[in-house]
Amino acid sequence: MEIPLTALSTLTGLVVMSMARIFIGQRIQQSRIAVSRPVRLLNKFFFQMSLFFFLMTLPYVWLYTEPSLFSPLMAWGYTVGHIFLYIACLHIIRMTVTIIPQLASKDRLVIVAGLVANIILTILTAATMIYGTQPIYDYERHITQFNAVPVVGISIGIFAGLAMIPPALLFLHRAIRSKGSGRIRPLLLGIGFLLMAIAGPLHDNAQNWQTFVIADIFTIAAIALLGLGIVYRLEQNLATTKSTRSPMKPITQ
Repeated sequence: MEIPLTALSTLTGLVVMSMARIFIGQRIQQSRIAVSRPVRLLNKFFFQMSLFFFLMTLPYVWLYTEPSLFSPLMAWGYTVGHIFLYIACLHIIRMTVTIIPQLASKDRLVIVAGLVANIILTILTAATMIYGTQPIYDYERHITQFNAVPVVGISIGIFAGLAMIPPALLFLHRAIRSKGSGRIRPLLLGIGFLLMAIAGPLHDNAQNWQTFVIADIFTIAAIALLGLGIVYRLEQNLATTKSTRSPMKPITQ
């Protein structure tokens, strides 16, 4: 029995995101110093992403035992799972807003806009996928074609881009400005978020199996880099400092 590539990418995401959330949570509890808000938001991001990947992985349990159930279960898993994905993206947007002092006052606006977008996209996805064209599994190439309608795929791409690209650029900018081993953590996180911004929308808008495969590979790579970026020297990045250092330093250096 071949392992579905799409299931491998979502299972990898579930494991890595869950471990990252547990790892950060333990360090926060053990820390005797104040923990920065960006770190707490990043921890919430990993928790919501673990729920997303769990719901995207669960339907594969029935793939070989009850194949007729796979498509409707995946339609539900995709729709409900993306609710948590949107919340995760919202946490990352809030993290970015927190990092940039000029945007700190926009947090409430971000929350309201994000929740409204979540509701609209969820209703649209349910109407076009659960009660429309459901995902199918390609047994020959071992990938899942989600069959998201263009408006859903494009909307998810925009949402993911707004969430992932700004922090990716901020982390990469920090990596360029840093020296020595201080570059490693922001570089891993920056590339990880950038690949995540590419992989998700690519998956939702793929029109052929080659694109699905590329998206799955990008997803696995993004997840691995984010996981490594979290593990690397986390203890040195928990504190909220009151010095004149850049607001990004508590989570990136």
